Amino acid sequence: MSDHNPIGFVSYVRMDDTYEQGKIAEFQQRLQSAARLTTGDSAFRIFFDRNDIEWGQNWRARIAEAVDSTSFLIPIMTPAYFKSTACRDELSRFIEREKRLGRVDLILPVYYVTAAELERAASSSDPLTTVLAERQYVDWRELRFEGAGSAVLARAFANLAEQLATALESRASPEKASAQSETPSPEPPGPTEVAGPPTADAAPKAAQPRPTTETPTFTVSVLPPGDFTSIGDAIADATPGGRIVVMRGVYEETVRIDKPIELIGGGELGDVVIQQPPRSPAALIITANIGRIANIHVRATGEANGVTILQGRVDIEDCDISAGSQGAAIAVGGTAAPRIRRVRLHDSAWGAYFAGQASGQVEDSEIVGCQQGIRTTSASSPLVRQCQLHGGQWGIVATESSAPVVEGSEVYSHGASQIFVAEQARPTIRDNRVHHGLGFGIECGSTGPVVVTENEIYENALANVGVSGDAAAPTIRHNKIRDGHEGGVMCTESSAGRIEDNDIFGNVLSGIELRGTHGTLVVANRINRNRAVGVFAHKAAQAAVERNDLRNNAAPTDIQSDSTATVTLSRNILA
Repeated sequence: MSDHNPIGFVSYVRMDDTYEQGKIAEFQQRLQSAARLTTGDSAFRIFFDRNDIEWGQNWRARIAEAVDSTSFLIPIMTPAYFKSTACRDELSRFIEREKRLGRVDLILPVYYVTAAELERAASSSDPLTTVLAERQYVDWRELRFEGAGSAVLARAFANLAEQLATALESRASPEKASAQSETPSPEPPGPTEVAGPPTADAAPKAAQPRPTTETPTFTVSVLPPGDFTSIGDAIADATPGGRIVVMRGVYEETVRIDKPIELIGGGELGDVVIQQPPRSPAALIITANIGRIANIHVRATGEANGVTILQGRVDIEDCDISAGSQGAAIAVGGTAAPRIRRVRLHDSAWGAYFAGQASGQVEDSEIVGCQQGIRTTSASSPLVRQCQLHGGQWGIVATESSAPVVEGSEVYSHGASQIFVAEQARPTIRDNRVHHGLGFGIECGSTGPVVVTENEIYENALANVGVSGDAAAPTIRHNKIRDGHEGGVMCTESSAGRIEDNDIFGNVLSGIELRGTHGTLVVANRINRNRAVGVFAHKAAQAAVERNDLRNNAAPTDIQSDSTATVTLSRNILA
């Protein structure tokens, strides 16, 4: 055991770690390693009782000593956490430590399993639950299911380590952090320019929070009464952790959020409008580490973005956001990881544009009437979950080496391909409904490891799934691919890949067409009731077709190939 005092303390329930087969212990180890990499401090240590209490030590005394000597508490919030006497004692002790230090930013909660206590915190009489609910937490509820080698998980640990490093710097040098918060932020780039992480000058750190017994609140109104008539003036005077409530009106200004605050629109959605002024790059620019924006209508025109996010984990909720014909409703760059929930992004060149190493989540949102609903570039890796994307040209476009996860969403009624994957992009497209587009349902030309699984893909004008391009080799597994206006799956242009355990039926042309492919594996599918042949291989296609059910297709033969094709057949069920 190290002689150095630990910098962080993981507060958790041992039963939870046992059930998770040591994943919480692994969380501590990976976060500690990520923090050492981020800070360059090989002695950076996060206390974990199973590793840091030696045989024979009084465990209560050792934990109390650790709590009193650490800089940060990291509660792993689960239903059992709120019932654990030991965890509540640790949290209470650390809250008192925060008060003695005059700080309100040293508890960094991790939301690990959904807990009713936290979901009902607004009506809770438990002061400890209230404290945790008021803190900006890291949502690990889906991340805990990611495999150890997941890029999404690695990015989450890197983001959390950066947050620890930022808070640690603020703890060490409050005067420096306060001075940085007063540095004016420069003009942010548009969607095509947000590929790199913001520099220290471009993204000032948040000012040192001050303890308070209640959230300080300002009001902004175009007419009296109100504390301010300008949102920007209110932000300039707000203390970190403060709340700004904006009353009904149109505010034509560039709003820059460079400190952790809440910005909330009063009344109904649409009553409060932030309008991008002429020649401004965006209506709303965010460089704060954390924050929340809710119930606001944001509008921009021309090349400007509605919202530009350059760093941090800001929450954007229940908003209506649009940009012009050359701008993004929301542009996310650098290492930003926002949570975008219940928003409407519309009538823009891009609904949401992710670049650089940006991640974050877009959840339960509607994206409509955009040239591209969601665009991911560079090494970005957002999660798109339970969204509705419709009425634009493309639904989702993944390019470069981006790795989005698209799940539980409905993508429909686009003028071109509903989901388009190119270059080295490596998305996971899972459990979606993709239908009624005027192009392909899913078009894959990427050389990256693309996974298309458990989707329902149907009634698209071209093939429901199209694979093309040299070295494109997606895995297409466990999908229902049906009723396409042309074929079910069409693979062309030296592509390969694995088509496995799908239900492919009711398509106007072939269930699967292989044209000029190199080594496609078609295995264990049910390819039935298509209006042409089950599998059609031609133009020098090379493929293996094994263990498929190929009965009841309309053509006289279930598998058809021309003289140029090389197809290996094995154990298929034929009519």
